[in-house]
Amino acid sequence: MDYDNYEDNYIENSRKIPFVTVTILGINLLVYIVLEFIGSTLDSEFMVSCGALTSYKVIYEGEYHRLLTSFFLHFGPEHIFNNMLSLFLIGGETEKHIGHIKFAIIYFAAGLSSSIVSLIMHFIYEPYIISAGASGAIMGIGGALVVILLTNRVKIDKNRGIRFLIFLGLSILSGFTSSTVDNAGHIGGLFAGLIIMLLFTLFSYIRKKLSH
Repeated sequence: MDYDNYEDNYIENSRKIPFVTVTILGINLLVYIVLEFIGSTLDSEFMVSCGALTSYKVIYEGEYHRLLTSFFLHFGPEHIFNNMLSLFLIGGETEKHIGHIKFAIIYFAAGLSSSIVSLIMHFIYEPYIISAGASGAIMGIGGALVVILLTNRVKIDKNRGIRFLIFLGLSILSGFTSSTVDNAGHIGGLFAGLIIMLLFTLFSYIRKKLSH
């Protein structure tokens, strides 16, 4: 047996399994199930007590943990289903191409960026709005996938790539047409994902140039 080839194949195959996506998806589902057992995810006061994002609680009471906990909470079955389906479709594809660590960095950085942008906008315009959900982080992953597609870093089937872009565009459009969607958070997450993936791509390009 060629040990070097076996090791290379093992690393390559392990990268193709979206461990981080599956783990995040599982945590979100577990949190949702637990909250439904002890209360109702459609109850705004209950969701605030569990860590949903409100600008008043963060700014005036210093509860900064809500910037993180809020994107593991979802309002009702439709909300969790839509977000987890999006995470499964977009997240799994992106993680396979950029690797587990980069994926995790983009997901959490986009989620936090989404929370911060949402917090600022709500503080200015509607300080008592309650928000939660993984959509901002997922939009960040979508932004990273856009960079991958536009820079041709990897070979993705053209039709699949177009479907991903259409899906992303419709998600953004829904934010402008629905009063229940936190579009500020979506845009904050999207741009965070775009910027971080562009930086990863730039660093990779510089490293390759320096190595030659």
